[in-house]
Amino acid sequence: PITEITGGPDLFINKGSTINLTCLVKHAPEPPNAIIWSHERR
Repeated sequence: PITEITGGPDLFINKGSTINLTCLVKHAPEPPNAIIWSHERR
């Protein structure tokens, strides 16, 4: 599958604010049961 987080490459968020990320999953043989998010391999 190919994944893409929509929106610009940079987000500037105030501390304590809520954000909404949209991830598109393309070319998967079937919809995933779950998506595991990580940042800088953590």
